[in-house]
Amino acid sequence: MNPDGMDVTVNMKIRLSSLPVRWIVAGAALLIVAAAAAVLLCPGMPLREYIRYRTLSGRYASIGVLESELGDLDEPVTRVAFSQIIGRAYGVSDMSRIAYDLSPPDGTAEHGEFISRRQAAQAMAALLLLPPGGGEAPLDADEIGEDALPAALAAVERGLLGLDAGLFRPQDPLIARELLVMLETAVGTAFNEAGTYTSGAGGVIRGNVTISAADTALCDADVTGDVVIAPGVGTGAVTLDNVRIGGRLLLMGAQGGVLLSNVTCPESILSAPEYDPLRLVAMGETQIDAVSVLTGAALEENQCTGEGFMNISVSGAKARAELRGSADGVEMSGEGSALVLPAGSFARNVVLWTPSDILGEGDVTTLTLHDGPVLCEVLPETTDILTSRTVRLAGWTFTGDSIKVSGDDILAVSRDTAALAIGFSQGDEADHVTGDLALPTRGEHGSRIEWKSDNEEHITAAGAVTRADYPLGDRQVTLTAVISRGNISQEWSCTLTVLQKEITPRQSVEADAAAIEIGYGAGDSQSGIIHDLVLPTSGANGTTITWESSSPSALDASGKVNRTTSNRTVTLTATVTKEDAVEKREFKIVVKKKIAFTDEQRIEEDKDTLRIVFAPGDSAGAVTQSLLLPGSGVNGSVVTWASSHPAIVTAGGAVTRPVAASGNQTVKLTATLSLGGRKTTKTFQVVVLALEPTPTPTPTATPTPAPTATPTPPEG
Repeated sequence: MNPDGMDVTVNMKIRLSSLPVRWIVAGAALLIVAAAAAVLLCPGMPLREYIRYRTLSGRYASIGVLESELGDLDEPVTRVAFSQIIGRAYGVSDMSRIAYDLSPPDGTAEHGEFISRRQAAQAMAALLLLPPGGGEAPLDADEIGEDALPAALAAVERGLLGLDAGLFRPQDPLIARELLVMLETAVGTAFNEAGTYTSGAGGVIRGNVTISAADTALCDADVTGDVVIAPGVGTGAVTLDNVRIGGRLLLMGAQGGVLLSNVTCPESILSAPEYDPLRLVAMGETQIDAVSVLTGAALEENQCTGEGFMNISVSGAKARAELRGSADGVEMSGEGSALVLPAGSFARNVVLWTPSDILGEGDVTTLTLHDGPVLCEVLPETTDILTSRTVRLAGWTFTGDSIKVSGDDILAVSRDTAALAIGFSQGDEADHVTGDLALPTRGEHGSRIEWKSDNEEHITAAGAVTRADYPLGDRQVTLTAVISRGNISQEWSCTLTVLQKEITPRQSVEADAAAIEIGYGAGDSQSGIIHDLVLPTSGANGTTITWESSSPSALDASGKVNRTTSNRTVTLTATVTKEDAVEKREFKIVVKKKIAFTDEQRIEEDKDTLRIVFAPGDSAGAVTQSLLLPGSGVNGSVVTWASSHPAIVTAGGAVTRPVAASGNQTVKLTATLSLGGRKTTKTFQVVVLALEPTPTPTPTATPTPAPTATPTPPEG
């Protein structure tokens, strides 16, 4: 039963001869009265039409689309009334929320302003997503306007509005009986209360069906027109079971899902910005030949034994369609749209006409790109790139002219690149190369591998290694492998260090002899010393260094100084040996004479020669590490130290750098020298640098560059 309380389709035949005579007389009288009323109320209107309009008025008033039955059938309809009536028919308070704003752009419309036939045609064409009409233009097409003509032609083709002697009359107001015809044609049979409805086995519902209530089920029906799931369904659900749709399945609501069980339909359109996304589930022997997604949709095949969703078009700007099932074809023409293919889903042919996203882990047999995708996560078996733009495909970047890409080739190149490894000689590795390399030329998955070297002198493209002679140094060499199969190629690079040849004993002693540095005391140099020397006994290249002195009494071979009453020039000879190689180097050192004879002279000389020893890189004006504070002088004075700021520099020379906020700190160090009952002091001033401020760490993302695929000519 439908909400009117009658069977959706009733075939009734009654034999007049079987009725009592009084019934026939009474019926005839009623017909005469009705005819008289029709003549009085609507002169010129045939009785049949009058009864039809009154029946429609009563039907739509009974289900709340009309607040009450219409009075004057020729009365013009206001904008507000039209918007409210159509809105109620589709379960919303105002039509402007779902399709077409009827308020004029200047905002001057009064409550009673009439809606024209042109405006009504535009509003209904927008609401029902009617394709542009292609019939013969009315005689007054110029008055309709180019922007409204497609909608007017569509309204005429669909029977929403009629022509009068070939005229559309676009500026004429829409009248009440035209509105009733529009409701009958567009809304058709309305189900605006929750429940389960059936027309019986093999029942036919002629015209459109509009469902505007959630938790509604339509079963066992053959609908000749469209089935409209209206916005009024809202977040609820609708079920169609064993329904054959001759027109379109138009989804504007039911975010809770539309369940299709054993449903056939040539076309379905999903458009519901307010309830995006819409969930459409195909079960049993369901087949939807074409699905058009204008906003957002979740298309799911659940135990579907029919063809399910055969072809999908994602044409709305930024529309998003998620397919959990399979489709023969998918076309993406909406700017910024997206197709989501979760694991297990499948699309045989996908065509991109505008930049879009293809996301997920599903399968695609053939992808045709008339324009490049913004992002494509799936890897089709075959991709035809017909655009000259840069295209990113499953992490690969393609540039240049048109190209046909094989998914098998991409997988092979990717896997062979991931498995690529250089074979090193025993004991070698990337930063320690001494022997020839084994460079593979074929990948396990059939890729061809070609090598290039940026330094053929030391590593050739075949892997031959030539080490540089000492002391020319180690050499950095970058090897680049080009992994290719079909017309897919990818580069892989590795930088290696080729060690210079081993140093010979002769080269070792020469190098270590040249590198000898004698350690002098504070204030000393080769031109004058008073402190003992530090003489190295080994070199960096495994050599042994021994020393000889030309005057051991003044400066012996261990570096000990013995000063006399006169300056002495002493020759120290270093002998550097390794195996049978020998190299000598001489140093002429001046040992200063001893000028202090009394305690006073000795303590003054110790004071004069007293120095602070700084760590490498430090100085009196920039101290960062602990200090070496001598405890005695060259003449035997005892030296003690005091600090003006022990928290920064202790008397033992330990340094604690101040925090950044405190800034650099100046510290005075006082040395007290004692000898033979005599004392004297000497001061030093040092600057201890503050610590650097600790930066606040901020997370950073390091992009991983995608491999670049460059078309290469096929082998052969």
